[in-house]
Amino acid sequence: MYKNILIALEGKPTDEAVILHTTALAKKIAATVTLLQVITVAADGPGGLGKQFQTELGSNGWRRKNRAQETLGKLEKRLGLSGLFVNTALIIGDRSDADEIVAFADEGGYDLIVMAADGRPWWQRALFGCPADGVHRKASVPTLFIGDGTRRARVTERNAPPVNATMAAFGSPGL
Repeated sequence: MYKNILIALEGKPTDEAVILHTTALAKKIAATVTLLQVITVAADGPGGLGKQFQTELGSNGWRRKNRAQETLGKLEKRLGLSGLFVNTALIIGDRSDADEIVAFADEGGYDLIVMAADGRPWWQRALFGCPADGVHRKASVPTLFIGDGTRRARVTERNAPPVNATMAAFGSPGL
């Protein structure tokens, strides 16, 4: 069964549903959990200073990195207190989120990747990108996508079909 589970966090409210579900699973099967967050920056330029400029003190990348480190630390402590063995990892890379997640899972020997399902329509995921779709296509290990429970199927009220008077005269309810 699964012994090493990788939880790919996106820094969104849907992460909480993923964490709750995965920690319950990990406790039942005595698995180790690694929390991973990826921050994508533009590729390095010819001088090799691209990542440095994007994560220097006070920059947006620096704030994202600090927020991610703080969140990972809090989650590690919270899950550790619940009895799980937890690791954390933060990747600052220039590849897509999906590529970074899949590469990390392959290099770390993980048995399962868990992440939030993207509930947007297919055309929005295609237009604006979706790490979950990329991981789904590229992962060499099983993947589990967790919904946050906010999407519900639309229930439409079905009325009885109208009765066609001509067809009814011949004994058929017809439309």
